[in-house]
Amino acid sequence: MISYQLFWKRYAHNLNFYVLFSFQALFCLLMAMAINDTLSLTIKYILVLIGIIAFTIAEVGMVNRIDYLITKINANSLGTSFGWLSLFSAGSVAIANYINSVIVEQFGFQIMGI
Repeated sequence: MISYQLFWKRYAHNLNFYVLFSFQALFCLLMAMAINDTLSLTIKYILVLIGIIAFTIAEVGMVNRIDYLITKINANSLGTSFGWLSLFSAGSVAIANYINSVIVEQFGFQIMGI
């Protein structure tokens, strides 16, 4: 993620949204496959690793693209745009925590406090 932020984020605003969305869809598909009980643990780990890489590319690319697009908005709408961005960011954190808990439970770890 750090190397992607340092070296590739300057190209993120040029990436097609559908390309970034396809990385996000790939992440969801790989996580759904990793929950499958018939796969070996090694395959599950590989799926999770590739899924995390796909999610990182999509997340960093989308956030940088959104930040770039927000700078192109009328100055009167800038506060509203950043407000919407903050709402979506908070929602994505909540969804990410839920997905993490599902993955952890599937690998047999107990979640504290539940």
